Amino acid sequence: MSTTRQEEIWAMVKGVNAVTNNVGKSLNLYRQWAPNFDQDNADIQYNGPKFTAQTIDELFGENKDALILDAGAGTGLVGEELQNLGFTNLVALDGSQEMLDVANQKGVYKSSVCSFLGPDRLDIDSRQYDCVVCVGTMAAGHANASCLPELIRITKSGGYVVIAMREIHIPDCGYDGKSWDDWLKIHEDNGLWKKIEIRNVENWLSGVYVGVNHYYGPKFTAQKIDELFGENKDVLILDAGAGTGLVGKELQNLGFTNLEALDGSQDMLDVANQKGIYKRSICSLLGPNRLDIDPGQYDCVVCAGTMAADHANAGCLPELIRITKSGGYVVIATREALIPDCGYDGKSWDDWLKIHEDNGLWKKVEIRRVENWLAGFYVGVINVYRVI
Repeated sequence: MSTTRQEEIWAMVKGVNAVTNNVGKSLNLYRQWAPNFDQDNADIQYNGPKFTAQTIDELFGENKDALILDAGAGTGLVGEELQNLGFTNLVALDGSQEMLDVANQKGVYKSSVCSFLGPDRLDIDSRQYDCVVCVGTMAAGHANASCLPELIRITKSGGYVVIAMREIHIPDCGYDGKSWDDWLKIHEDNGLWKKIEIRNVENWLSGVYVGVNHYYGPKFTAQKIDELFGENKDVLILDAGAGTGLVGKELQNLGFTNLEALDGSQDMLDVANQKGIYKRSICSLLGPNRLDIDPGQYDCVVCAGTMAADHANAGCLPELIRITKSGGYVVIATREALIPDCGYDGKSWDDWLKIHEDNGLWKKVEIRRVENWLAGFYVGVINVYRVI
């Protein structure tokens, strides 16, 4: 696939996700996209339908005759995956007739219904389905938590509602002043359903990480450091969580010459060291443990993409502060969606930022929210603090 075509696909995906609550515009975009939808999603390695079908297979096991509604079926990507796993009793629902026309050509579904998902009652009997599945349907300009009562109503007692979406869309899926998570709990508290599992899945869109480089976090972070130091390109900077040197390369491109790397993976550092970016590299994990680095060593310590579940968290902040010179900067950049996983010892990430400021260890310079952090979708946050 050509670079130009991949860029066109991402532009289409971003267009669909940028329509806010304009359902009419969403329909128009899908009308145009329907003929190429399957191939384009294959090209960007959209694995969501496969992962979701596998979950349904886990739920039903050998019962391949379960009656399943694919709500927001589109062109039938989920239906095809279910069919590949042996499920034979599938029905499709989607708001775009053009998308359903493509789906109906595949021989996957026994019937199809053109209808929107929302607070309105669907023309479907109550307790009809063993499973209702929605994949990629919950997003701005698409469906939101308002449709949950209907999904529950049309599902049999003892049946399953399986809803899969990209994490970034969750904030857009609330309804009537309450968040998506609020509504999940409200319906459980009201005895309508019971949570089985909420699973985070990596590689939902594998194509984000291949082909055209859509990860702009290192560039944005390096630009921020350039703003802080201006013409002083000789400052000593530690790239903490350097990985293969993406941030270091961006800093080098901006003229910074005095860079060191730290990472917990020697294999990643081996790649970084081949690039001629860093004067020194240290293999060590970031955490509450003391690093083998003298206090006040660096003019700037930068962490980009390091703070996340099973990586680093707020437990390492005292060490980042300790090894930074008085008057120097700690710059921490991460995807906004990962911040809830970065707390430590019972306190949140934001709690710890404030605690260290209240204790006179550093002073907040800026917390900047950055669009298009990754693949044109994810939002990043750059935290800049000056060490006292």
